[in-house]
Amino acid sequence: MRMGITRLRLRRKPRAVLHRALLFFGFIGLLTASGAQAQDAATCAKLLEPDVQAFASDTHLRLAYLHTLDRQSYEEAKKKGGATAGIPVDGVPLKGTLDWEDYSKRLKRESEITRFTYDFAQSTWYYARSLPNERAQLFLQCVTGVHLQVKLTDKADNAQALWMKWNERVPNEPPAVFDFRKSRNVVSVPSRTDATFQDREEKTFVFTPKDPARDMLIVINGGGKPPTLVVPPPLPPILKPEAMACRVILNMIRDDHYGTSGNYDMDISLDDGKTWVVRNDRIDSRIPHGVPWGGSFNNWTDYEFGATIPTRGDPPRIWIRLHALWDSHDKDWIRINRATINCPGGPHVSTLLPIHDPDSYGPGQTRTLQVDDKGDHGDGKISFNHWDE
Repeated sequence: MRMGITRLRLRRKPRAVLHRALLFFGFIGLLTASGAQAQDAATCAKLLEPDVQAFASDTHLRLAYLHTLDRQSYEEAKKKGGATAGIPVDGVPLKGTLDWEDYSKRLKRESEITRFTYDFAQSTWYYARSLPNERAQLFLQCVTGVHLQVKLTDKADNAQALWMKWNERVPNEPPAVFDFRKSRNVVSVPSRTDATFQDREEKTFVFTPKDPARDMLIVINGGGKPPTLVVPPPLPPILKPEAMACRVILNMIRDDHYGTSGNYDMDISLDDGKTWVVRNDRIDSRIPHGVPWGGSFNNWTDYEFGATIPTRGDPPRIWIRLHALWDSHDKDWIRINRATINCPGGPHVSTLLPIHDPDSYGPGQTRTLQVDDKGDHGDGKISFNHWDE
């Protein structure tokens, strides 16, 4: 009996120890659960949204986003349209590329021209860090898990300030301890004492790369799968050649005053008639007749052609000459709503055109080129103020 009683007494004391141990391992399990919710950057990259407005003036940002797209993301964007479909790659909108192989080839060529050297992982982190914090938050939360918030901020000498906040939201839990010792290419890492967080506590650590020409990897180990934050080295400055093979896009429509399509062709010069990049192009088969009649046209169409364009100095003027053919009618015309020049990696320029015809039915500011029944031609010149970048 005494032996039995002794055994019971011995069991009670370990239960208290076991209870404390379970609390501890429960905390570790919670950290592990947080880590389990975290995903790798390749998976989380699908949460990054395009910043189309910024792309117009930041070639590095645009190329970084394009490098985050995999085949599935590309095909979805090409099929569904939206903002991503209109992003230029090598001077052509993504939706205008033939297929994934054509897109990849164009992206590689433009990246080489502009000396954009980042791979998928580097591009993903560069793009995420360049976005406003509220737009990058979904991506970062996907990488770190729901309990840990982080934010990276550039500091002097290629250093990075890492802001962290731990959100346990479970009462009376022990503090969270993070371990940065598996980080790579860093001068020093926070100690365990410094990296200990109470619930909802915020701290900021500064990381400096040993070699600024290599990736700095900040590994945050709190149990489970540790998230790795990648800080790529600075990109070299964009080097633009004196002239580039660019794409010129004219958003156009054609119309007449007789209810039937008139026939005419078009010449286009980018240097005031010294050299014609388009000659005698029969546009009646390429540019549709505007519909609906008497209202704002809804079938504006892009007329696109390639040209070698000087990229230093002011953008070229576009000189358009419209020729009447045998069955063109008096006052037949074409109307141009917008003119755009896209060069691989920039520069880019786009403009809405000033109203020429007071009876314009366009969606915006338009210019009209008109023919007459004598077989003469109408001329029009499109000027830009300056390159967008």
